[in-house]
Amino acid sequence: MICELCRRDVDQFTRHHLIPKSRSKRSQELVVLCKACHGMIHRIFDNKELEAQYFDLQSIHGHPEVKKFLQWIRKQDPNKKIKIR
Repeated sequence: MICELCRRDVDQFTRHHLIPKSRSKRSQELVVLCKACHGMIHRIFDNKELEAQYFDLQSIHGHPEVKKFLQWIRKQDPNKKIKIR
């Protein structure tokens, strides 16, 4: 399956709520992400930021830390386990 953020073809993926469930019960919009991208999003942004500013892939993609991460992750083996700190 293709990660909608880094565009790598990965064996394992997760689903990310664009507006966190804890912030809105009505949000059901999901995107498919690799585990590395999903972990990175939750490392950089808290749920309040995700709801207010980073509620779509375009805005997430535009963040400077995300851009830097994407440049790096695209060079990695898509099925290698990546630790996000």
